[in-house]
Amino acid sequence: MPKICKKQKGFTIIEALVGALLLAIGAVVACGISQHCSKNWLRCQQYETAYQILDECFEQALLQGPASLMKQELALQRNVVRPCAEYHCEYRIEPTAESNLYEVAVTINWLSQNGVHEVTSTTLIFDPQQPGEFLEY
Repeated sequence: MPKICKKQKGFTIIEALVGALLLAIGAVVACGISQHCSKNWLRCQQYETAYQILDECFEQALLQGPASLMKQELALQRNVVRPCAEYHCEYRIEPTAESNLYEVAVTINWLSQNGVHEVTSTTLIFDPQQPGEFLEY
């Protein structure tokens, strides 16, 4: 009469290999997602810095006055170095049909690993330092 063997407990080599394969696939996916998140975070930091510089440029145009800023050709372009990149700021100032009112456009561009990026914004700025009629509020 043959002996009945008890079923052995534990994993077979195939089950262990399948488990290790699934674990490796999960690790590769997690690393890819982590790298993608890091790139997006850096890009967001660069855009946030660009918008801060854009705000500083509009503040400068507001404080100095667009007319006086137009006379200073060197002030219309400048480089700003920040930790994550070097930014180039360029003004375009044009008078409008209304006296003392100027259209001010500021463009910020910078070079990153993904190429050249650019942010542009335009606004109207009233320059009370220039002679002419004042606007009533």
